[in-house]
Amino acid sequence: MNTSVPPLPRIPVTIICVSNDVVVLNACLQRSVNEGRTTAPLTELIVIENADKQFSTAGAALNYGVGQARNAVCAFVHQDVFLHSLARLEEAAAYLLSHPEEGLIGAIGIDRAGNLRGQVRDRVIVSGTKADSSIDVESLDEVLFMATTPQLREEPLSEDSELAWHAYAVEYGARMRRLGKGVSAVNIPLTHNSLTINLALLTEAHEHVARLYPELTPLMTTCGVIGGERPRTLPHLLERNRWRLRWLKASWRAYKVRKQVDRRRLVLSDIRFDVDIAMERAGVDRLSVTNVCDMEFVDRSLGNGIRLPRRGRQLTFRAMSIDEVEGLPSTDLDTGSQLFTNLTAEYLSRIGRRLTTPDQLIGYDQAIGFWLLTGPVTARRPDAWQQKSARPLGVA
Repeated sequence: MNTSVPPLPRIPVTIICVSNDVVVLNACLQRSVNEGRTTAPLTELIVIENADKQFSTAGAALNYGVGQARNAVCAFVHQDVFLHSLARLEEAAAYLLSHPEEGLIGAIGIDRAGNLRGQVRDRVIVSGTKADSSIDVESLDEVLFMATTPQLREEPLSEDSELAWHAYAVEYGARMRRLGKGVSAVNIPLTHNSLTINLALLTEAHEHVARLYPELTPLMTTCGVIGGERPRTLPHLLERNRWRLRWLKASWRAYKVRKQVDRRRLVLSDIRFDVDIAMERAGVDRLSVTNVCDMEFVDRSLGNGIRLPRRGRQLTFRAMSIDEVEGLPSTDLDTGSQLFTNLTAEYLSRIGRRLTTPDQLIGYDQAIGFWLLTGPVTARRPDAWQQKSARPLGVA
């Protein structure tokens, strides 16, 4: 008896990207599309070159790309994204066409409770929850979102100058909600190899969305809450010491692993933002990154060992279960500079038992949990890790 699962329907997609850095584009999005063309020959990539700033808003540039699209669904994707599966992108497009009640879908968004839905690799961390089916969200992140080409020509993205380069997917999703359509996260595996954080005029863009859609506020986004009551301003003394509460909470979590590691080798840090500085400070140009996850809830496409450049250095990525990591030969675990992320205290303990290298540094951040850095990359700590806020309570 044939028990094979029939393939999911797929349709070609027009991928549209605004680029201001051809090096980043070629290393990430362009490369991933080139490598995936054999499985999706009719999916096209339209690059809108904007290094000279001929387009003043994201909406204007992306709408120009929609005018050139040959396929029935357009996907708007950042230049620093590596798509792990064009087939999965085409499956998402087929889902969108077969569900006219959906106005917008994307790779990752946030629900009303503040939970990330959909799953991506954000720099060196796997973030979100795998969406085996579509998951209703409040808004979608701009890293990748999709709509049908006919809809986009009838209802184009906003070209309002107050949005500029922020919240254009959020605004479009709010517009679809007002029209009675859905906004959902779906399973499109990708790595967002972001090198910068652009917050310029983000507050102004959010305030503009709040004015346009007051009935939808407060509106959750991956960059904060739009509308609703403004957070109460704390007295100056309390505001100035807010970091101490975060530090105490993080110190308590780090304290719980004190028996597994010399406390002098603990640091409070979000490694997503410090990994480049750590590599530069140690003079390391290669780093192996392993996301240690419950693979029942993580897309296997994220674990294929891709290599991506970051600021002239080379990072190799894979996603594995803790059992798979424990099954690796010791030479794999103890060779070169390694970063293990998405760790629980239990995972940290199990990996620590396998390591023989004395060069180990454990990190913790409330947003991402524990991480473990080993090998030459630990030789010299970034200056920020020497600050009191980065040292758990009780560490000299």
